[in-house]
This record gives sequence, C-alpha cells and structure tokens, in this order.
Amino acid sequence: DSSNQYGGTATGTIGNIDKTKPVVGNVTTNTNTVTINATDNESGIIGYTITTGTAQPALTNFTTCGNTKTLSNIAIGSKTQNTQYYVWVKDQAGNISASKGAKTASVPKLTTGTGGNITFSYSKTGWTNEDVTATAETTVQGFILQTSKNGSDWSDAKSQKYYANGTIYARLKDTSNQYGGTATGTIGNIDKDPPSATIALEGAGTVTSNPTVKATVTHSDGTKQSGVKTMKYKLNTSATELGTAATSYDNTFSSNGQKLSLSLSTTATTTYYLHVLTIDSANNPTETVSKAINVVANKHTHTGDATKGGGCYTTEVYHTHTGDATKGGGCYTTKVYHTHTGSATNGGGCYTTEVYHTHTGSATNGGGCYTTEVYHTHTGSATSGGGCYGNGKHVHQSSCYGPACGCCSGDGSGIHDTTSNCSVCGHDGGHRNPCPERPLKCGNSPNNSYSLVCGKTTSTVTGYSLGCGKTTSTVTGYSLGCGKTTNQIDNYTISY
Repeated sequence: DSSNQYGGTATGTIGNIDKTKPVVGNVTTNTNTVTINATDNESGIIGYTITTGTAQPALTNFTTCGNTKTLSNIAIGSKTQNTQYYVWVKDQAGNISASKGAKTASVPKLTTGTGGNITFSYSKTGWTNEDVTATAETTVQGFILQTSKNGSDWSDAKSQKYYANGTIYARLKDTSNQYGGTATGTIGNIDKDPPSATIALEGAGTVTSNPTVKATVTHSDGTKQSGVKTMKYKLNTSATELGTAATSYDNTFSSNGQKLSLSLSTTATTTYYLHVLTIDSANNPTETVSKAINVVANKHTHTGDATKGGGCYTTEVYHTHTGDATKGGGCYTTKVYHTHTGSATNGGGCYTTEVYHTHTGSATNGGGCYTTEVYHTHTGSATSGGGCYGNGKHVHQSSCYGPACGCCSGDGSGIHDTTSNCSVCGHDGGHRNPCPERPLKCGNSPNNSYSLVCGKTTSTVTGYSLGCGKTTSTVTGYSLGCGKTTNQIDNYTISY
C-alpha cells in the first residue's frame, strides 16, 4: 500500500531464455565422410551444418535434427577427400556454436617396391607364346581395388588377361568413387611372333664338278622379341616342309651365321633342299626351306681311236680328269664312283663292277689312262673291280684291246698290233713267223715263243701276248711316253 506494506506473494517463471552456445565435440573424418558429436545443456541442439570456410552460416543453412542435448556420431557423407571442413551446430534458442575444423583423408596412393603397398604377379614368368594373367594384391584395407589395361577403362577386379605385352594399372577407390594414386606393372614376356632365317647359298643351282655347296644361315627374332634359342637343319631331297618338331632335323648349328659345307651325292642328277628350323625362347618355331640345289652328274665318255690312243670308256661315267688331251694326264685325282666296260678276257674298259677308286701312275712309270704308249700294269680282278691287263706296252683305245694278236718287236716292248701278221719274239733265235691261224689253249706254246691269254678257249681266241723271255739283264730297250724325248727322261721302270 501507500505505506509500503505488502500482502502475500505470487510467482511466475521465465524459462525460455538461453544465451549459451552449444558445443561441438569430437569430429572424425575419412575420405568422404565427416562425423559430428556435439552437446547443448540449455535449449538443446536442433540443427547442424558443415562449411568449407570459417564464416558463420546463417540459421537457415542448417540441417534440422530432433532437439537433443547430445548429438552423437552424425555422419555427413559425399565429402571431398583431402579437404578442410568446419562443423557447426545450433540450439533451440538460436545460438550457433563455435566451429570446429576437420580435414578429410586422402584415398591412399598405391606404390610398388620396398615399403610399397601393392604387388603384381603373373601367370607366366619366363618367355611365353601364351596369354598372361596379371594380378594385383594390396595391403591397404577399406577401399575397393581397381585394375585397368589402359589406364582409363577400370574394373573392380584385381586381375587382367593379356594377349600381348602391355601394362596393368591399379588404384584404390572409396565409396564415393574417389581414387588414389595409380601403380603399374609390366607384362613384357609375351612373344607370339615367329623367328626367321635367311639362307645364302654359294654354288647353288647346277653343280657339275664341285659336289659341295656352302650355305650361310642367319637366324633372327627381332630386337624386342625373346631371341633365338634353337637352330637346326637337315639336307633333304624334297621341298615339302618337315614340320617344326626338333626331332625331324639331324644337325645343330654351332653358331648364328654359321657357314655350312653341304656334301652332295653326285652319282646321279638330284635336287636338294636345305631345311632350317629356328625356335625362339618363347617356343615359336619357324621352318625355312632353301631354294633348289640342283646337282647334275658330270657324265661323259673318253674318246680316241686305235691309231692315236685315247680313252678306254664306252659308257658315260661321273669323274674328273686332270691334264689335257695333248700331254695326257693322270686322269683322276679324286676317287669317283663309275664303271669301266669290258672284261679281263676280251679287253675293254677294264672294269665290270662299279668301284670307288683312283687311277694312279705317271707318264714315265705307266698307269692311269695316258694317250701316249707307256709300259704298265692294271691290277685287280674282273669280279671285284680292278685291272684287266697284264704287263705290256700299249695304248688305251676306245675299247682298250681290240681283236689282235700280240707280238713284240724284239725289244720286249709287247706292242699290241691290229695287223694279221706279226713277228714272234724269241722263236728260233728271233725267227719271225706270222700269227697262228689256229686256236691255241692257254699255256699251249708249240713254238715256245707265245702263249694264250688265260681264260680263252679254242673257240674264243682273238689274239695272244708274248712273254718274250726277257729278264732284267736282257732288256734291249724301252719306249718314251707323254711327249718326252731321250734328253728329257726323268726315270723309267723296267717290267718283266
């Protein structure tokens, strides 16, 4: 009242004033999520927001949540990795908390080598001509491992299959499709390209006198391939490929670029092919076949006649001669396989059986097939090959011996004559008689001055040769051969 006296008291409550800001507590992040914790003991938290700057957001820019004194583990996703964020909350009274900063994590970068977090393995480790599967393995957890063959087309797989050499790319991805740094592995052991070989022939084509062909073979597999591993070859008479099995080839090259000496049979006309097998370290094989090597046998006859002498062959044979038609020569310096025609009893080309042999002798000592008369012996037999002449001074004519009677001129030279009459050496002290008209058996010598060639019968006698009865002390002369004169004689051999 006016005297300041009071009555009983009534009360009213004012409880809606809150001037205390809420508090942002623990904030955690990963590469794409920010997780919030906050408290407000007054009016309560009713909203939250995240910014990338430090300016306080407007009250209208908050995400609404139910009023709570404690905001626990509110995850806000779709954030950018490696980015600084600021967290805010507001309460019922409109108080906005102070911000709290937090930075998102980065998706890990994959690295190889010592201390790295990824390794690559391959289904084939050595050189191969097969496909290779590359596989990535990482020690990093919580992310998706992706791989790619070109660095742009990715798949959520840890393996890639390669048909040719290349690169495998690997990276990690989070749930927002954010990626970390890329690691790579190399596939470099695939070789599906076959090697090659070049064959350079020397003397290829028609070969008549030299049955050896040189072949230089160079193998190649390119500069970025696995390299040549196996080099083999075989000489064959067919151009048809042998195939790429190493067992089909007889010989192995000792080095790349080796020059081969190919020995060819020249007894008959034949075509040869050199087959070369090249295999690289990835087991890619290649067969290379050379051009045709045509070998033509050098067949010919010896010519001559009964007057001038000459060869003693009537059938073509393959052989070589040294010397020339004027001076004669040694006929053969290399063994050759051929046939002489004739027989030991009838004369002829000396041999009836093919034999591999040389003709020996010289112009002074006899032997061989000289065009000048020389005194010599052919040795051997008619069945096993060899000579068909006894000691005698004679020439080799086109048939070696024709039908004739043998006689000597008194000097023991044993010249074979084609006349129907000749002197008989040693008969009655040098008495000369005509050749007998009647056949004689071998060893039958009615005048003791001639004998039949063994092997004749009374019906097949065509001539005879003289023994003359000469010894080393009764030689009366010799004849010169091969263009020699008396003053040019080097030596001589006395046969008896």
